[in-house]
Amino acid sequence: SFAGIGGAMNNGAHIKCGGLEACKASKIYGKYVGQMDCAGDMGCAGSNVYLEDPGTDFQFKCTGMMGCMNMNLEVVITAQSQVAELDAIEFNGQQSAQGMTVTIRNEGLYPLMMRKIECHNPTACPNLRVNIIGNVFIENC
Repeated sequence: SFAGIGGAMNNGAHIKCGGLEACKASKIYGKYVGQMDCAGDMGCAGSNVYLEDPGTDFQFKCTGMMGCMNMNLEVVITAQSQVAELDAIEFNGQQSAQGMTVTIRNEGLYPLMMRKIECHNPTACPNLRVNIIGNVFIENC
């Protein structure tokens, strides 16, 4: 399945995957997304999510058990974007980010500050891969 989602440029759309396997194995493209929540068990497992020019307070939260297992999340700041800061990527469920790949790509003219990438649960992030491309700084990890 494929979903295309767009929101307002300032705070953006909100993607919620809150039920059991709610967005499992989905392909999601979003532009101006402000928040994405993968709260259901295996809610976003195996999904491919591409988010372009997210809102300035962008948050990604994965709280379901195995909620984002083997997921690919790519956040891209395009050359036309004025975004210079993103809020958080957080994992809190058991094995929520197991085998996940997160890519943050800054193609913009300005440095990008990512406030935090956090694994709150001690078992949340086995084999998590984070790829940073371009001028990106992570304040807390």
